[in-house]
Amino acid sequence: MEEPHQPKLPAVRECVVTGFFGPTDLNTSKELPERRGFHVFPAIDPHDGKAWQIRFDLEELRRRKITSAGRLKEIAQVATEVLLFPTCIFQGLRGEREASWLCYAGVPSQAFTNAGASIPAWPGQVYLVYVNAERVAYDYRWERADSTDCNRPENWKTRFDKLWVP
Repeated sequence: MEEPHQPKLPAVRECVVTGFFGPTDLNTSKELPERRGFHVFPAIDPHDGKAWQIRFDLEELRRRKITSAGRLKEIAQVATEVLLFPTCIFQGLRGEREASWLCYAGVPSQAFTNAGASIPAWPGQVYLVYVNAERVAYDYRWERADSTDCNRPENWKTRFDKLWVP
């Protein structure tokens, strides 16, 4: 019996497709200690494929004036879905200085209006959650999908160093 055809992924500077990311300066403990002012979300660990945690800074949400019902639901539900079921995870953001930082990418099942109503995910868009070395999500947003792969953000080949596909 023939093996099913596995599509070849375009090469990035360094591409990890079948394995997991190796050791980095990223905090790799499975559970994060409690920290005041942060909410912990479950996520998949790109180092071994098991569960771990990502923090969201509640003060940062307030500072950015992220208070609409839709934006808060988006973070609580859409970001969580992408952290647990990403279509891919990138490592190495914005050059060498942030070589261990991560970006979770996914096409979630829903989006939210500003009023908080659930709607289908935005067509032609992916949701990204950017995570620093301390495993704090520092940015989360919808971005245009790449024209060659609707599960990845636009220009992903030049924006990231490593790729992991769960």
